[in-house]
Amino acid sequence: MALDLVSFYERCLLPMTPHAAVTRILQVVMAGGETNDDFSQILAHDAELQHWVRLTVHRLGFGRRIDKINEMVTLLGQNRVRDLIIGRHIERTFVPEPESVLAQLKARMEKEQRDRANKKPPANSEGATPLSAEEREALEVIPTMVDFERYLVHAKKAEQVAIAIRNSYPGQAFAAGVLFDHARFLLKTLDTKEIASKAIQKTDAYIEKIFESGLRSGIAGNEIIQKISIPRQKTVYATALLRNIGKCLLFAYDPLAFEKSFLASTGEENPKKKKDSSEAEQISFELDHAQAGALLMGRLPFLSEIERSVDFHHNPKLLRYSNPGLYAMACVLRVSGALERTYQAYRSQDVDIDRIPDGRITGSEEFAFLKLNAADWSEIKGNYALNLMKTGL
Repeated sequence: MALDLVSFYERCLLPMTPHAAVTRILQVVMAGGETNDDFSQILAHDAELQHWVRLTVHRLGFGRRIDKINEMVTLLGQNRVRDLIIGRHIERTFVPEPESVLAQLKARMEKEQRDRANKKPPANSEGATPLSAEEREALEVIPTMVDFERYLVHAKKAEQVAIAIRNSYPGQAFAAGVLFDHARFLLKTLDTKEIASKAIQKTDAYIEKIFESGLRSGIAGNEIIQKISIPRQKTVYATALLRNIGKCLLFAYDPLAFEKSFLASTGEENPKKKKDSSEAEQISFELDHAQAGALLMGRLPFLSEIERSVDFHHNPKLLRYSNPGLYAMACVLRVSGALERTYQAYRSQDVDIDRIPDGRITGSEEFAFLKLNAADWSEIKGNYALNLMKTGL
């Protein structure tokens, strides 16, 4: 079936687009040098989160001594406030209110109160003194500053990996990971009962596979740019991480059509007629995952710079003469992705990375364009393998 762009927008692009407050935070984080004022200005427009932050500070024992929002951000830490804002907005978008963090906390507290009440005789309420504002505040149930990290699994992991491999732009990694967290919750809304393939039936496991492949490709790309200089190289890690997120979008749009393309590309349908993933997706949707991902990147201000890199990562030749700068990026993506796939196919055999059959990589037009010599390539592969062990990937 041909993909209907209006329907694709409503089903996939709209829910995958972060809230305006989240977009602003990610723009700031990606640029680097974020300040307390940046977070304070965003909190100022969200009365609920501002109240939670204020109450948290009071309960830490600071009473009324700290009453300015930017002072509270300083005390609690920028990353905690960042995670609170983004996590809560993901929850508002995807999680039904009865399943929210706050609802769960209230339910747990009410259960504890009932349990205590069942063990004690009822108190005499005659002449009870009304609670003061401070006492009511102390009894109010609010989430902690780390409760919303549960919604940022991929964002936190992407940032941690970037820091571990000494990538200079962990904020970009975090922002890219946030999109995978959106995709994770989008795919949770699917009915996969009719999906036969076990590889994609459990959506959390499938998106984790795409995410980890992106992380490994990002690590490989990060090693390549230590040896060469290309335009926009600060975006290599984030672009490698996000290059295949369009698969999640196509899956969300039509699970059965996506399963058909998935089986054709993995050889499960017919091992003798295995198709390239882009070719199989074109047959099912008249659009492939690179184009789907680019449609999403193009509507996000903090990632619009990588839109065309995602779009052409399967067809770098189309850029060689029309846009040499983007062609260089596409070549890095092709080589890093090929290294990731090749090593994954052989590492279970305990093969030294210098002995993997990488002739197709080094003989490619993209590899030749990068002008990597044998010593450079050997060092890139060695560092790549070490970083996989360091990060547990």
